[in-house]
Amino acid sequence: MQEISLEKYGFSRQAMKAVQPIIKTIDERHIFQAEQLLSELTLEVCDRVEEGTLTPQEGDDYFTLIALYIGSHYSHLKLKREIHSILLEGMILHDYGKDFGADLDTMRRLAESILGVQRQ
Repeated sequence: MQEISLEKYGFSRQAMKAVQPIIKTIDERHIFQAEQLLSELTLEVCDRVEEGTLTPQEGDDYFTLIALYIGSHYSHLKLKREIHSILLEGMILHDYGKDFGADLDTMRRLAESILGVQRQ
């Protein structure tokens, strides 16, 4: 897979690596697949934040990087409402645990609705 240059956004290599498959599918105009991948990443991020293996700020970086890339390259891209909501929640993940921070249950519910699954 050819890597898309994301360095200009100033995020960690971890964040760039995590979002690379999503960015690639957007660039290839496979929007349904990109939404699926973003939803899967959302579930993973939520689990890892709760487990303590990913900080809320690191997770926030993933969603912020995706939103910046879309805004820079595809400002008129049509995405599902739930995807926009996931990105907005994800970009306040750094405030997880505060009154106005991201809600992991909301993020999971949105991702599950895109994937058409309910996790146990």
